[in-house]
Amino acid sequence: KPLGLLSLLDEESTFPNGTDLTFADKLKQHLRDNSCFKEERGTAFSILHYAGK
Repeated sequence: KPLGLLSLLDEESTFPNGTDLTFADKLKQHLRDNSCFKEERGTAFSILHYAGK
């Protein structure tokens, strides 16, 4: 089953050394091919949603 944004956030928050950088890296690794996910520079990312970006 593919991992989603919230499941990745939940997983990352359980690690004592989890950071925004490691979370962003995991998002980019797992959601790269998802049309609703847009990679940005550094730790930034965008989510395309029916209500807007």
